Amino acid sequence: MKTLSYGFEWLRLAFVLLLMGMAGHAMAAKTYTDNGDGTVTDPTTGLVWMRCAMGQTWDGKTCVGTAGIYTFMQGNAAAHDPGNITFAGRSDWRLPNIRELQTIVDRSASNPAIDSVAFPGTAPSDFLSASAEGQYWSVFVWYVNFSVGFSSKRYYLASDTYQVRLVRGEPSANLVGTARPISSYTDNGDGTVTHTPTGLMWQRCALGQTLSAEHCTGIAGTYTWGQAKLASSSLGGHTDWRLPTEDELISLMDYDATPNFPNEVFPDTPKLNFWSASAVVGDTKSAWYANFYNDGSAYFGNKSDPGPVRLVRAGKFFDPSVTTTASATSTTTSTVATTTTTTQVATIPDQSPARMHMLPVGWNLLGNGWNQPLSVASVFGDAASVTTVWKWDVAKTGWQFYSPSMTAQDLQNYATSKNYTVLSKINAGEGYWVNVVQIYNLTLPTGGTAIRGDSFRTSEQNSLHNGWNLIAIGNSLTPRNFNDALSVVDPTAPPPQPGTPPNINITTLWAWDNSKSQWYFYSPQLDAKGGTALTDYIAGMGYLDFKAADKSLGPGTGFWVNKP
Repeated sequence: MKTLSYGFEWLRLAFVLLLMGMAGHAMAAKTYTDNGDGTVTDPTTGLVWMRCAMGQTWDGKTCVGTAGIYTFMQGNAAAHDPGNITFAGRSDWRLPNIRELQTIVDRSASNPAIDSVAFPGTAPSDFLSASAEGQYWSVFVWYVNFSVGFSSKRYYLASDTYQVRLVRGEPSANLVGTARPISSYTDNGDGTVTHTPTGLMWQRCALGQTLSAEHCTGIAGTYTWGQAKLASSSLGGHTDWRLPTEDELISLMDYDATPNFPNEVFPDTPKLNFWSASAVVGDTKSAWYANFYNDGSAYFGNKSDPGPVRLVRAGKFFDPSVTTTASATSTTTSTVATTTTTTQVATIPDQSPARMHMLPVGWNLLGNGWNQPLSVASVFGDAASVTTVWKWDVAKTGWQFYSPSMTAQDLQNYATSKNYTVLSKINAGEGYWVNVVQIYNLTLPTGGTAIRGDSFRTSEQNSLHNGWNLIAIGNSLTPRNFNDALSVVDPTAPPPQPGTPPNINITTLWAWDNSKSQWYFYSPQLDAKGGTALTDYIAGMGYLDFKAADKSLGPGTGFWVNKP
């Protein structure tokens, strides 16, 4: 899941909502208790909710009027000043925390993803929570978007506005509290833990890893969503393991911590998006996942993308309508994980290691966004699939070259004749080209930490050279976000105002599209001009638009940057 810029986020949503149309409910929603006074009670949490958003009026039958929009500070006034608002005879209304707000998301509905009977007139919009997270010099605000139902955090801007729905009742620190302390988990001693408040039993390691001496060793498998739905196991003597729903999966988030995941309970968790069993309503190509390593968001992705799996069983969140089987073209039974005492068997088609990429025929511009080097001979030694691998040596302004079909001496002779250098490894933060003659499943080693955009600042670990740089990052950023990350930030300075032009840290940024044989292009100078200056230039030159195509920089993607 990623934190997207404001406009970029809505562009993606517009596309998904277009695919959704008027989708029906996939499974029965909870039944709220109508209190007859413009409020409803959620029987699963005991919380009492206003049926209307702030700014709307309850007329006895429905919500009328237009919902107001509020900044983070304005919305929090209700949370920090009890008695500020009186409604239905009560004055203890407050802003819900992020986990409370997530409990009224209805993933069986869309546009808006909420029970429209209990909460009539809800706009498919961003709703603010009372939860904020300080990180580095900035603050991130948690919110839920009720068009689809995703939750994420956004960098705090004083002028950003949200809609607000208030709640009352004692927040349960166990079930809907924002924290997930280690003390709330019980170690079962067999590679599993039970989360006491929810009753859910979880496998401590991702499918494919082995628990030993409080570490998950080995490589976690990555699977398409259809494959992940087929996951089964006998770990701990139980045979009812299944893929968790999205709500179950995000129940693991610790919103009081940074990062938002209890790594002590679930050690060595792959820095990838974990699949849930929940499909996106009305969009046959998308399913929900949880991002545990970056921003703790609940978001959705293409079902064909590879992702790891963490299995669950039992618990109060269990929904019998969730099935653990799905159609598949083939299945293979293999032993994929063990603990020190128990063998775990999973039925998964086409098991593949973590961070696997399927490279299409032709030129692929890739990147090593993880803080560990790649051995070129080990990763690209398949001469039947790979012809050549190239890396730009920025210090020497020349190419490094490798071909799996050549002997070491032939490589050296050819490189010398062309003024190249023999390529032996791809370092952290470097991009590279691979020419493929048949579809190649590229397997990358797991482990390490993601290379961040700000690591390319001047005087930092991967500082850019003047001129052309072929680089990579491990977290998802838009080109503008990457350009902004290169700015040296004063921790005492206020955050930039909305619409502030980007700083000119780079001249241009380029990424390659294999399928179209075209370049994606971004220029902060043109972006700073505002209006359609950037899009007009892109269209006039026949380039691809990052923003229009929902194309971001991230794990596995290499890109060129020209630094002035």
